[in-house]
Parts: sequence; structure tokens; C-alpha cells
Amino acid sequence: MTITSAAAGEGRTSTAIDLSAVLAEAGHTVLLVGGDLRSSTLGTRLGIEQDSGLSTVLSGEHSVEDAIQKNVFDGVSVLPAGPVPPNPSELLGSDRAQELLKELRGDYRYVIVDTPPLLEVTDGAILTALSDGSVVLARTGRTTREKLRRAIKVLDGVSGTVLGVVTTFEPSGRRLLGGNSASSEGSGGTPAAAESSIAPFTEEAPSAPAHSVAVRPKPATNDSATSSASRG
Repeated sequence: MTITSAAAGEGRTSTAIDLSAVLAEAGHTVLLVGGDLRSSTLGTRLGIEQDSGLSTVLSGEHSVEDAIQKNVFDGVSVLPAGPVPPNPSELLGSDRAQELLKELRGDYRYVIVDTPPLLEVTDGAILTALSDGSVVLARTGRTTREKLRRAIKVLDGVSGTVLGVVTTFEPSGRRLLGGNSASSEGSGGTPAAAESSIAPFTEEAPSAPAHSVAVRPKPATNDSATSSASRG
């Protein structure tokens, strides 16, 4: 699955790391992938080498076995983004990218891909189209309804599955529609439309990203995104 958002600064990398750690602690095999080929955010955050990674695997410079770094944290293996290539979108849209993700899904129970913002470049949409689904982040106090609608529309345009919407930098004690309060650990919400679950967005964001989840309801048509979670 991909972890994405409408714009930058909404907590994608932190959420991808946290989710990977939780899944690994539950006993699953997990691979965290740096899907943002234009930035070294994930590798920098984890303090790992980035001479090889997704970009060099897709370009044929390295094998995926050589590029994956095992047990980087909490049992999570990591495939960093690698050096910034001159043609990120072309690499991600290549047949090799599709083959690679299929191969990785066979080797790991969960493949979590940290992507660039959907409204800035096409890379996040390309990766979501190749994956089993996407978790879309919305930052409290920053993400607007319009941006969130546009981001989900981008994913719908590539037939991407939206697994749910996660609000980040959620103030402690905030009430979601449906009566569930968010905590620093995050909480599951009653199914509600994505834009409704973040309606006010007036609180000031705290310094660390806490998460609460609002799952998209089942659509009336067959070609819309589903809310059921699937493995990456």
C-alpha cells in the first residue's frame, strides 16, 4: 500500500515508519519503500545509506536484493529511494516498476510505500495504481476539503483504491464524527466521508503527529474506491 497526501508536510514519512513498525511488531514481514525519488526524506530520517535504492533498481544498476537493507528498525526491512534520477516519473511508470512491486508483494506480507504529494507530481498516483491501495493523509489545521477532494480525485483517475483517510497532527481529545475521540495513539472512527471527518480543521497542530483514521464508506458504484483494507 502507499502512504500519500495532497501536499507536503502532512506526515507521510512518519506515518509510513510508524505503520511499518506496528505491523512488524504484530509478527508480519514488512518492507518499507522510499517511493519519493525526488527526495531522500525516508533514508535521511532513518539514517541509512542511499547509494543504492529504488531508483537504481529500476534503472538496472543494482539488484533488489543488494538494495534492500534488512532489519533497519523493529524488524522492518527498507528499500530507500536511492540517488535522485533525472526521470523519476518515467522510472515509476515503467514495466520494471510493476514487475518489482509484484515481486516484493510475494516476498513480504506488507509493502509500505512512502510517496510524494499527489497534487505536486504524478509519482504518488503512479505508485498507487501499481499497489493494492492507498492511505491518504490530511493534516489538521492545514489540509482543506478542496485539496483532499482533489487528491482523492487524482487517485480515482488512475483507478487507485483509497483504503482510508488518516488525520495527522491531531490534537489530543479531538472528537471525530461518530463520537470517537482521537488520542496520541490514534483511534478508529465510525465510517464517514473523508471530507466530513476533518470538517473544522481549526485547531492548532501540536509538534508531533498523532493519527486518527476515517475510512471511506462503500460507494454506490463499482468503479469507486473501496474502504476495505488490503495488504500492501
